[in-house]
Amino acid sequence: MTHPKSNRLLESLPERDYERLLPFLQMVSLPMEQELYGPGDQVNHMYFPTTSRIAVSTDLHNGLGLNTAIVGKDSVLGLMVVGTGVSNSRAQVISAGFAYRINRKVLLDEIRLGGAIFDVWMRANQYLLNQLSQNAVCNKFHSVNQRLARWLLTNSDKFEMNSIPVTHAFLASSIGVRREAVSLAFLSMNDLEIVQSNRGTTEILDRERLERMTCECYFTLRKLSPFHLDNDLLIHT
Repeated sequence: MTHPKSNRLLESLPERDYERLLPFLQMVSLPMEQELYGPGDQVNHMYFPTTSRIAVSTDLHNGLGLNTAIVGKDSVLGLMVVGTGVSNSRAQVISAGFAYRINRKVLLDEIRLGGAIFDVWMRANQYLLNQLSQNAVCNKFHSVNQRLARWLLTNSDKFEMNSIPVTHAFLASSIGVRREAVSLAFLSMNDLEIVQSNRGTTEILDRERLERMTCECYFTLRKLSPFHLDNDLLIHT
């Protein structure tokens, strides 16, 4: 069981706006691998995760796909579809837990009123767009090791843990490389005792060296994050 304010977006709302949304928030339990929607589906609910994690992926007709985002307690599932209600992506639970869902039309009406909810939504959208543009640059110019280090650090920050449940196949889809490339990168990281990657779990052993290994994209987006990081703690530029 969790509280709605375990989600950082809901927590950031002024009490008056939060209380107005509260009657429409329904806590749901999300089991592992549940698909919340797929390409072309009508999206009826937005999800504010608290303890669950949801992967958003874009699929191709040949069966290949790429994970474009992981939604956790610092965000909301449905940022890009709240207006149209139709998805062009797939959303699947990758870590079981709880979330609070709200009817899309109810939330859309609240956003249209302006005020704090509109401001929070726009900040979240802006950060998502920043991520997408930074990802495009990162995937073009940075090495597999840099991108892998960035993914691990970002998700360690996002979920406030050093032990991250994730498979090599999922990581490969997340950073846009073959699974073998991820496995080779982990071999060197394991040998250097920067991380310990076992089947289905990767633990960060030496965060300082992992930060030296990653690319500038990690620090750029961390500075821009509107909800879950204390920018005063940043020591890198």
